[in-house]
Amino acid sequence: MRFSPSAALAVLALLSAVTPCETVSPAALAQDADLKEGDAVDIFWGGKWWPGVVRKVDGKEKKWFVHFDGYGDNWDMWKESAELRRRAGAPAAPADPAKPAAPAAPAAPAAPVAPGHPVVGERCEGSWNNSWYEIDILEVKDGKYFVHWRGYGKESDEWLPRDRIRRKGEDTELLPRKGREGNGGGLPPAQMVGKEVEVYWHGSWWPAVVKETDGKRLRIRYSGPDMGKMEEWAVAERVRDVGGASRVKVTPADVPGRKGLDGFYWRAFAGGGAKQIEQFFRFFPDGRVYLGVGFNPDDIDAAAAQAVSPSNCGAYGIEGGKLHLDFGGDAQEWKPLDFVQESADLLKLNGISTFRAERFPKGTRLDGTWVSMNAASFGSGPLDDVSLANATRYVFRRDGTYEYRRSQTVGVKDGTHDSNLTGHDGQYEIADNHLTMRGKDGAVQTFMIVPWGHEGARYDMLRISFDLVRRRE
Repeated sequence: MRFSPSAALAVLALLSAVTPCETVSPAALAQDADLKEGDAVDIFWGGKWWPGVVRKVDGKEKKWFVHFDGYGDNWDMWKESAELRRRAGAPAAPADPAKPAAPAAPAAPAAPVAPGHPVVGERCEGSWNNSWYEIDILEVKDGKYFVHWRGYGKESDEWLPRDRIRRKGEDTELLPRKGREGNGGGLPPAQMVGKEVEVYWHGSWWPAVVKETDGKRLRIRYSGPDMGKMEEWAVAERVRDVGGASRVKVTPADVPGRKGLDGFYWRAFAGGGAKQIEQFFRFFPDGRVYLGVGFNPDDIDAAAAQAVSPSNCGAYGIEGGKLHLDFGGDAQEWKPLDFVQESADLLKLNGISTFRAERFPKGTRLDGTWVSMNAASFGSGPLDDVSLANATRYVFRRDGTYEYRRSQTVGVKDGTHDSNLTGHDGQYEIADNHLTMRGKDGAVQTFMIVPWGHEGARYDMLRISFDLVRRRE
């Protein structure tokens, strides 16, 4: 669309065209407990007062469900008396308002339509940039809907899929994508009251507590100091029990297209500013893929990897010149990548060269010292002007012994704050792309190892797990 609908309520204080009242301190909040449904009020939110109206009253918990003038129903929320005040000059709603005149008899109904699907002429809401805005349905064709965004010109009319349209009474949030929906917490709604859960909101899962249920939906209150007392009703697909991400798995059968890739591939490209992005893929012939460095790309323990990092475990498929990738957990959706296989060792993914890592022959022996240095700094909060340096040293010998040392130094502006040195010695083995280190204490560790630049048998640079190390003369 070539327009920018009004900003979501979360940034009203910065972007809204409505002129709010001046900022007030919490001490100046009102204490208005006699408000009724239909009363015009000012609502305290984000440090400011906003005009609105009372829609429901919960006398038991002494709360009021309010609607913000000029914004969609998805921003309706529960407020306490201290956060409400009767709008200046606005009379209270009558205790028993007169009922409107009965409407004229309706015309003969049109042919019935499939339940749950909008029809031409219906006023709904459409999602744009993670928020909802009023639309009119102008045309329906092949499962899509040609809509008009109310308040904008005809040039903004467009076709929308069903998952970007909600009818009156439907949930007020976008649902998680298929395969990642919640199940209401796994219990009957009545048994979920009081339970801690996770709720899908604006593309992420957030901690919350279930306050009540109407038999189908759950009224939840978001947890955490940054969420205030934000509450809303949510359908079961948006609610899951805590830790639900670890159970979201993707299998090769879930991703269409041919399989057959085999190897550990990497690519590097420029990100925003001077940032360099590196991506690593371990493709398996059966259609599995692991995203990231991992500890042993030749023999990844699928069950252990799924438990530790489900968002790195997924599947792939090649179809129509595209590489389709999908990962478990809460991984973001990957758009199909343009795929060209120039050789077994070189892929082009969206035009970026992606190389299969060279492997070491079984029984490879190294001889020398390789050193890395990683440093970071940050300067905000209580740890102002803090720097962190991690130095790693590997010594490999031809007799199969090794030495490993890692030092970490934390510094502050007035001098060194802390430093420590750890390490171990033992025997090592290298085969393909994994390094096995058997310490003298009996501990066994396996890491990824890739030759990063060499001439013949001289390996000047290595990548060992997350360390990029250089040979020291």
